[in-house]
This record gives sequence, C-alpha cells and structure tokens, in this order.
Amino acid sequence: MNKEFMMKNTILLSLLLIIVLMGCGTPKEATIGVGNEGAIRIVCNPSDAEVFIDGASMGEANRYDGNPGYIKLSSGTHKIEIKKEGYAPYTRDVYSSKSLQTIEVTLRKLSR
Repeated sequence: MNKEFMMKNTILLSLLLIIVLMGCGTPKEATIGVGNEGAIRIVCNPSDAEVFIDGASMGEANRYDGNPGYIKLSSGTHKIEIKKEGYAPYTRDVYSSKSLQTIEVTLRKLSR
C-alpha cells in the first residue's frame, strides 16, 4: 500500500512539473509592445535597401533584421516602403498591434 501511494505521488508530481515547465517556454514571435504598441522586423535582399514607414526614412533594412533590430510602431495601419536604386520598390500596408511581425522581401532588380 505504501509503495503504491508513493508511486502515485511521484507520477502526480512529475505531471505537475511538466505542466509548469511547459508554461516557461518563449514563443517564436514574442509579444513586445506596451499597451497596443507593436513592432516589425525586416529581412530584405538587398540588405542595404532603405526602409520608409509612413513616408519617413528609417535607414537601411539590415538595421532591422533581428537581434533585436526592429522598428516599434504605434497601434494601427502603417505604410511600409522598401526602396533601392536599380530595384522595383516594395510597398505594403501593415497593421501593428502588440506583436513582432517579420516582413521578408526580395526586391526585383530592374532591367536596363
């Protein structure tokens, strides 16, 4: 009887430990904002293309490709533009709210 009781307790404690440890994992795209603030990470080829948010230059795309390079955005819709001379521009509207979004872009080289 005592052996059976200890076995049940060991199993229950093991299950409880597994449940607790599962809650400690970090999601791939972590929530990073305060309130409704969000962010975008940009992975672009060519990496030195210029990024514009709502018409304002943010610098080269390689500054925002992770670790922890990202651009914080207020909640709402924002116009993302990525440009480089000799390449077709990329334009996209992004809705930002409480999360880190990744935008992966390969600009198309213009024929001359």
